[in-house]
Amino acid sequence: MDFRSTVSSLDFPSGDEYRSEPYMGDGDIYSVIDIILSVMRRGRFTLALGESSTGGMLSNFLVGGHGASAVFKGASVAYSFSAFEDIFCIPGAYMRNYGIESAEIATAAAKSVLDKFSATHAIALSGFASQWEDVHAADIGIIWMAFQTPKKTHVQRVDFSEFFGQKNLIREKACYAAVKIFLQLLFAEAGT
Repeated sequence: MDFRSTVSSLDFPSGDEYRSEPYMGDGDIYSVIDIILSVMRRGRFTLALGESSTGGMLSNFLVGGHGASAVFKGASVAYSFSAFEDIFCIPGAYMRNYGIESAEIATAAAKSVLDKFSATHAIALSGFASQWEDVHAADIGIIWMAFQTPKKTHVQRVDFSEFFGQKNLIREKACYAAVKIFLQLLFAEAGT
């Protein structure tokens, strides 16, 4: 994988970022997942996940959806610097340059699991849901999401810093945001 081309091909939103919305009470994550799985089954698409900040939670939600086995190829979960190197095959120098909590690393993780599982689509999440080693408090709750489709890579910065100190709520909200954004991307690409 050529990481320089990965960085140069990033599709950043036009200065916008996703702000958190009410979780679960205003929508059921499984309803969104069921729509994603239905659309992907019809398109004969497959999905792989690369998780860090969510620690496998998105995979857990995904396999709870109807017909997940026809779409979901697998997931890789890395929660430490060395695991990012071993599991996502991202060079240490690259991570030191950009930081694990970055668009570049989320994108590299998405491309890694896309290749590893031979999937057509991938989602990767990276960031910090709680205090961790040298993490600055201002970075807690900032999650980078990368969505790889056959047509492009889309990267989104999601801000859940208002939930500082509520690690599992940040993780849940990140999962919900990821499936909502991914569904929007699926529909947008189907319309092109």
